[in-house]
Amino acid sequence: MNIAVLDTEEFLAWVGQKSPLKPSTLSPAAIRKQISSKFCAVAVPDQHQSGPERRAVVVVDNRKARDFFAFVSTYVTDYAPFTAFFRVVTTDQLDLLADEPGFIERNAATVVERLVGTAIVEAALYLRAPNAHESGRPITLAAAGATYSAAAIQGLALSPQADVLAIGQGWQSLRSALGGEQLPLDVEALGSFWQVVRLAVHGGDSSDRPASDAVMIRSMRQVIESGRVDDTVLEDLIFSLPELRGDLSRFRGTREVRARAIQEAISLLSNSTDKVGQLRDCVAGCLLSLLGGGSFRFIPAALSTGSALRTAPLWFAAWSGLQASSDIMTEFNCMGRRMARDLGARRGLFSSPTDDISVLELAAAGADADQLPRGQTGSISVEIYPGVSSKQSVSRVGATSVNSRADYQRDVKELRFLMAQSSAILSRMEVGSASESVPKSDRPSGRTTNARRKY
Repeated sequence: MNIAVLDTEEFLAWVGQKSPLKPSTLSPAAIRKQISSKFCAVAVPDQHQSGPERRAVVVVDNRKARDFFAFVSTYVTDYAPFTAFFRVVTTDQLDLLADEPGFIERNAATVVERLVGTAIVEAALYLRAPNAHESGRPITLAAAGATYSAAAIQGLALSPQADVLAIGQGWQSLRSALGGEQLPLDVEALGSFWQVVRLAVHGGDSSDRPASDAVMIRSMRQVIESGRVDDTVLEDLIFSLPELRGDLSRFRGTREVRARAIQEAISLLSNSTDKVGQLRDCVAGCLLSLLGGGSFRFIPAALSTGSALRTAPLWFAAWSGLQASSDIMTEFNCMGRRMARDLGARRGLFSSPTDDISVLELAAAGADADQLPRGQTGSISVEIYPGVSSKQSVSRVGATSVNSRADYQRDVKELRFLMAQSSAILSRMEVGSASESVPKSDRPSGRTTNARRKY
């Protein structure tokens, strides 16, 4: 990696274009060692990869990120926010730079694009109405693009080394900064789901994962290769679930037969107490994907699985999207195709930043939500992980969230009580004042007691 390790004076000279860099070739381990006693480092692309769109990347010690942004906000005022103009990565993200441009192979890129349905279904989970008789809000491209799944897809498209858990932490940090309301799916559940998906798409060591995850990874790889969920996949998945063992033919046949058998199976899975991690959710989602052969018109059925199978809707989206017969690219007015176009646009880490700010700088600065840099659309685009963006609406900032609604109602109730008390006190004072008669001799001549002073 071509990189120059700098102190504060050298950094200011470089960013002020007063002194060129003098990079040398260092390994990630050597960079981490040298940068621990310096201010930062600046990585530059290889000469044969350089061009007008290739920009240097600033590297900071992950333990000194807050100090770095405090320094640049004070002394580098020509670039504010700093990460809107320079990409900043931490030392624990150096492997991404070392692999750059490291784009994934075309066949893996196609698989990642077919996972965009997870973002659409995750948005549907958040937008659905709390009452069964209400239809809820419609799924929009902006809502789907603001989900954890949309960010995870960008990470998978960027590099096999992308850390989906770190992406989730950045996404959660951004939502916390914007005062986002509590969501039905927590970051831990989403992270576990995407860890399995990443291993299924890109491979890697899964020895540290639960034994049930190996079954899901193996089954997903088989569907990725064949484009269909056959009996061998189902048999492998339900082998560890005694309540579903038996004749697999009941999940085939006519749609009515499948629907009845799948409904019974999901009921059994919802009431199961076996400790199999997210395997039950995975199987439920897989069975639901068989209802329409990969059609996303069955999202309402996936959303009705209940709280016992929280991630089943995401698994339904993954299994449906991976089938060759999936309609994810054409449903919802081709929303899936547009998401695949946007989320799969891999420009590389040495490209110019396109976001308003990074989550690192946002967390370090502790910026007020009303002072966040944003465009006329009322949203802010934040880099939550190197090369991964999340665009969130900030119009809701300041609105009453789910968690603060009870406090809001309590404050209103107390205010009404105080107003009622004040009204009662004023009434008693008025009655007392009226009972005290004023002698006629003391009244001003030519005026009555009801006369008002003119101003």
